[in-house]
Amino acid sequence: MKTYYALMLFFFLGFPSKAQFINDGGNIDQQTYNFGFSLALNYGSFQVVKRDDYHSAFTYYDVNDNAEEVESLAAIRSIGKPGFSLGLLANLKLNRNFDLRFTPNIIFVDRDVEFVYWRPDGGSSNPDGELPADASVLTMKPAGPDREDRRLNVRFTNLQYPLVLKFKSNRQGNVRAYVIGGAKYCMDVTSRKKYDEAMENAGKFPADVENPLFIDRGYFAWEAGIGLDLYYEFFKCSPELKISRSFGNVLNKDDNLYSRPLAGLFAELIQFTVHFE
Repeated sequence: MKTYYALMLFFFLGFPSKAQFINDGGNIDQQTYNFGFSLALNYGSFQVVKRDDYHSAFTYYDVNDNAEEVESLAAIRSIGKPGFSLGLLANLKLNRNFDLRFTPNIIFVDRDVEFVYWRPDGGSSNPDGELPADASVLTMKPAGPDREDRRLNVRFTNLQYPLVLKFKSNRQGNVRAYVIGGAKYCMDVTSRKKYDEAMENAGKFPADVENPLFIDRGYFAWEAGIGLDLYYEFFKCSPELKISRSFGNVLNKDDNLYSRPLAGLFAELIQFTVHFE
């Protein structure tokens, strides 16, 4: 029975076989242009760039001029999270082996940034903000709801507009391999809404609420990936794995107690996409 199911899956995926018919995917390779849609699973994170003096303690004054002592940082790190996206696809055939693809999509993915502070044994803070000579007495507490450590959630709802060049191999039965590379413009709609609301109500918020990390509304990124075109009788299905990274820093440098130790954040994304054409 297990062998039967394995054979059924083999034939369903459309891999080459001597007993298999050659599918034309709805005559898709003879069309100059064609359209489709995409579904994707994502994993987003940041590359964190810290200032040289990020571990130094400082005094922060909130909008109500209340002073807050920010202790020495031990680490700032990104914690990736999964998400998903939905998109459309427009494909222009340039020649037998090259296509130009435009794949606009909306992506939902969160990223966390964790701030971990140095704590001597016993929980008292280092008063001068410098790291003790004997670092063995220090412990790093995990992020939690207390005042010591913080894990900030940076929520992304992005509209992305990738334009990529697709280089595809010659077809082998009902399968064709390909690689893609190109660039995209990303517009983050969630960050701008949160930023506008925070600025409108800045005088009403305590320091801990008014100071999230804000991401630039628009930025450019590169992306590259590999995939397979699988041909069926009436359509073509293309599983694809790709990575992307912003060209520049996406951190909106409002001076607050969370952004001050950071030199920059670079948005990174891994996507597993299935295109239907």
